Amino acid sequence: LSMSTANQSSSSLSWPQQPQQQLLPSQPISLPTQAPLPLTATPTESTPPPMPVQEILSVENTILADHLGGGLQVTLHFRHGVRAATIPGGSAIALKVRNHSELTVRRIRIAPPSKVRRTPLQDILELAPDAEVLLCGEMNLHEIAGQSVKVDVTSDKGRFAGSLALQQYHLLEPRHISIADFGRMKTELGFLNEAKLFIPSAAAACSSIAAVAVCLSTAVNLFTVTNTANSLSMAGCYVNEVAKHQVRVLVSVDVTHEGQQIVVNCDQPTLGSLLLSSLKKQLQ
Repeated sequence: LSMSTANQSSSSLSWPQQPQQQLLPSQPISLPTQAPLPLTATPTESTPPPMPVQEILSVENTILADHLGGGLQVTLHFRHGVRAATIPGGSAIALKVRNHSELTVRRIRIAPPSKVRRTPLQDILELAPDAEVLLCGEMNLHEIAGQSVKVDVTSDKGRFAGSLALQQYHLLEPRHISIADFGRMKTELGFLNEAKLFIPSAAAACSSIAAVAVCLSTAVNLFTVTNTANSLSMAGCYVNEVAKHQVRVLVSVDVTHEGQQIVVNCDQPTLGSLLLSSLKKQLQ
């Protein structure tokens, strides 16, 4: 993986003045007065009408492995396509809690670090063997990006120390741009802000562009600009809350019989390189 340092300020390369991608509003289903959401639950009557964006649950980020939690497993997933409506700068998330043990687990409570701004998380009164639920809510995770933080998980079986490690690319936001704007920004960013990776067909986990698109949609929260028979392009940004600017991220994938060419263009070369490494793990 290679990425050269950019010598051009990202502040001079702005997003086009276009409406952002419409996202589904987050539902406050994790408030104390409401129960956890089963995986098979259907939308309620108060759910807004369907919008052109489909909700996709991201790949898991492990908080507590079952062999370390007395059979209890906790993972964090981002709800791609869902907009956080309560927490400023937050992400719509879902905590998946599964009981791998042979006994019912009771009084389950998950406590993220106090510095993480979030909506309340519902305690789980009991969880039968092999059962799982989703606790949905919102969290602002920017402050812990690049760190590994402790997450306490307690139940009637004891107290367990979980952990959560996230990077900036986990917090990307989709941006709705045209094909022309995608090409213009990719040219502006140029090779100095570009990272490339080639995956031979023999080593690729996905054999078609359709399979690649599905894989990437769970790996990263970006807007699909184009999706043709042999190529895919996606766009988004990382919102830097300290510097108050948007770091542009463009992803291009071309699939041939020889393999897959993945290109990441980003205002911040380090972020682009980390993202490319993550995509490699998903596509191989």
